[in-house]
Amino acid sequence: MQEDLSPPEMAYDCCLDGDVVSAGKLGSAPGLLSVEQGFDALLGCRLPHLQVAAACHRCLKTRMVRIRNQVHRASVFFENNDISRARRLMRTAAKQLDRLSNHVARVTVPGQSCAGLASLLANQTANASDLAIDVVAELNQNANP
Repeated sequence: MQEDLSPPEMAYDCCLDGDVVSAGKLGSAPGLLSVEQGFDALLGCRLPHLQVAAACHRCLKTRMVRIRNQVHRASVFFENNDISRARRLMRTAAKQLDRLSNHVARVTVPGQSCAGLASLLANQTANASDLAIDVVAELNQNANP
């Protein structure tokens, strides 16, 4: 028998939070995100995880899918240098995420289908909303140099 001396794998949190800054400022402010990193964090981690957690309630899951699709469309417009459309879509997505917190509160009360996920859904929805707001702020700055 051989003992496995390799270090245990650490759980990696792919969801990044923080202020979104332009690539030029990134070097002077370590730890802050670019718009691209904001989109990656939302689409690659935050929203997919929320969508999985929201599976406990059909309407909540549907809303998460719609918001994720909207953020994806915004990222495509951003990649194609259509900042105004990307900003508009992200502004709407941020508002929807903010409003979603009320719906999350209703479906996570004791006795409801998502009660066991109350803190996870509330915290992650708030984090996604904050991240979307940061992306909108940076898109505003990119549109008005």
